[in-house]
Formats: sequence, C-alpha cells, structure tokens
Amino acid sequence: MEWTPLQLFPPSDLRYQLFESSFEESGCYCILLMARWSGLCRDGSAGADDAAFMSAVTAAALNRVPADVVVFDFTDLEYRWGNSLLSVFETVGDADLELPIAVSVAAGPGCLPALSSLVTPAGEQTPEWLKDNLEDAVALGRRQARARAEVIG
Repeated sequence: MEWTPLQLFPPSDLRYQLFESSFEESGCYCILLMARWSGLCRDGSAGADDAAFMSAVTAAALNRVPADVVVFDFTDLEYRWGNSLLSVFETVGDADLELPIAVSVAAGPGCLPALSSLVTPAGEQTPEWLKDNLEDAVALGRRQARARAEVIG
C-alpha cells in the first residue's frame, strides 16, 4: 500500500485571529466570536480553497465557543471577486439550525465593494449586517447576540 500526502488547504496568503467576548445584560448572557481575517483572498475559483479554509476555521471556532453571533473582521482582507466567500457565512448559518447564529461583518476598502456587490441583490440596499467599520459591526453583533439570548431564555 502506498500513502500520498494529503493537503487540506493549499498555501494561502490568508491569516486569521480568533477572539471571544461575553457580556450580561438584563439577565441575558451573550457570547460573541470574532474572526479577524487579513491577506489576499484569491479571485474567482482560485478563492474556493481560501473560502474552504475560512469555513473550516470558523466551524472549528464554533465547535469551541457557543457563540450567539460571529463578527467577521474583514477590514484588512483583500477580496475582489468570486462567490466562494458565501460559504463562510453558510458555515455559521448551518452551525445551529434551530436557533441560528447571527453574522455581522466589518469590511475595509479592499473588501467592501466586492463583498457588498456579492451580497446585495440588484436595486436593493446593502444588508444591515455588512458594515464599513469594526465598531459598528461589533455594536450590531451585541444587539444580535442579545436578541438570540432572549429567545433562548
């Protein structure tokens, strides 16, 4: 029998940091997970490997942290085009089908135009969860976490 090396993810320029935070408000305990991504997300189908890597890291983090919301910090991410990045958000949505985990995204100038184009249907406004700065994304994440925690009880 011959064994060949398995490479789950080809080399990538992407870097990440994960953070967790919690707060209690009016008897509701809320947990936020932040995934900070930087570097270049490759264009088109070449970006599928990058998105798979981002999804795997996000799924692993959600297995470790019982988050009410995931805040993606893309302020230092370069993303120009391709639809594979949607799978990263789907990973969060699939993590809890009964009580969906919310997503809030901060996108910087190297990412916001393309991401906004990807997630905004023609003629509609940019989704509320897509922000142009981290402060607004975290503030939204806190509101989303509180709303989910209230449902959980």
